[in-house]
Amino acid sequence: MLRKGDILIKRLNPGSVIYFESIGADTIASQNLFVIRAKNDMVLSSYLGYLLEQPAILAQFSQLSGSVSAIRALSVKALSKLELPCVSMEQQRAIGELWLLSKKRQHLLREYAQQSERLMAALYSEILK
Repeated sequence: MLRKGDILIKRLNPGSVIYFESIGADTIASQNLFVIRAKNDMVLSSYLGYLLEQPAILAQFSQLSGSVSAIRALSVKALSKLELPCVSMEQQRAIGELWLLSKKRQHLLREYAQQSERLMAALYSEILK
């Protein structure tokens, strides 16, 4: 079962990370996803999510998987060998909060663009009647 704060990353072509908030019901991740959960108080999951989207970490995925094909496959072994920078809990909190705000902003901008397109289509349709 997924828990609030779990980090979801695709097995194939990793590059974007989902920070799982909760949807109110028990949720299970698909087999195409890795669920990454911080097991101690030394790392915040939001900071971990931020790190897993950084170019230097994504480059490590490619190096550790040894994949040169168009489709990069991530493995548990590669994930366990990642070298992640360790910073203070205060820095992790600040970075993690900024990352989550950035994710929320991206989501809202996508929603805004979709709503705008629907509104424009409705207006054009009304004008052309």
